[in-house]
Amino acid sequence: MEGLEDKYRTQLSREWRLLKYRPFLGSISQQNIRTQSQPRPPTIQELGDGTEDRPLRLWLEAPDLLLAEVVLPKVDSARELSLQLGGDRLVLGSPGAPYHMDIFVPHDINQEQCRAAFNRKSKCLLSLLQTLMISMPLQTACS
Repeated sequence: MEGLEDKYRTQLSREWRLLKYRPFLGSISQQNIRTQSQPRPPTIQELGDGTEDRPLRLWLEAPDLLLAEVVLPKVDSARELSLQLGGDRLVLGSPGAPYHMDIFVPHDINQEQCRAAFNRKSKCLLSLLQTLMISMPLQTACS
């Protein structure tokens, strides 16, 4: 009661009684009690032990060109994707599908020259699925 008085800056009456055989006022609504627990989805999803293919692959094509290939099996169109490239960061999101990647890139990216292409059902390096190919030229010492 003191917490409520402090929070709302008011004075509550201290004249109240605890009813002996009636612990509440009003009527009790019907309650449903589940007899078996329902399985919960895992809160942490294991991506694998390293033997199977990964949904993301990064590699240097030339000393100044970084390529990324992202496999997105649940995306049908590039319109469902949001891609943002920072100086050293790649952020890929999809509001309609369960994809969100925030990847640190250990190089400085030239943002103005980056290109991305979405390929549906194309034969990519990882599998036969929808892929997003991202070409990221790197900053050179001169630029």
